[in-house]
Amino acid sequence: MTYDQRYNEHVEDRNTGKNHEKATIFDDKLINYTLNPLHPRGGSKAEAMAKALGYDQSNYLALKANIIESLQKYEAVPKLEDIHGQRYQVVMRLTGPNGKEANVLTARIAETGREGPRFINAYVTKKKVKG
Repeated sequence: MTYDQRYNEHVEDRNTGKNHEKATIFDDKLINYTLNPLHPRGGSKAEAMAKALGYDQSNYLALKANIIESLQKYEAVPKLEDIHGQRYQVVMRLTGPNGKEANVLTARIAETGREGPRFINAYVTKKKVKG
């Protein structure tokens, strides 16, 4: 599958009410960034995710499924829009494999000239859930 084919399978903005069941998050993004405690920029966020919810690189598929399932339940809030595209945040309440609950901010971008948003990151947050 090409990058463009994978890209076009991403979930649409919740405000449009389209394609939540087709949400796609690239495994390598979760493994090598979101849940990588050794990543120079995201390591502390990965550690917080492990502590708060019990997600790490070994169970990234469970996190992926949890996020995809939860996208349709919460409001996508438009954020920065620039020459690269429109960014969105969805803050959702997740229950992790350790049985604990936490709010998780997911970020994505609907890039200019491309169809469908692309997953950017997810991390534990103190922000309130909307929707």
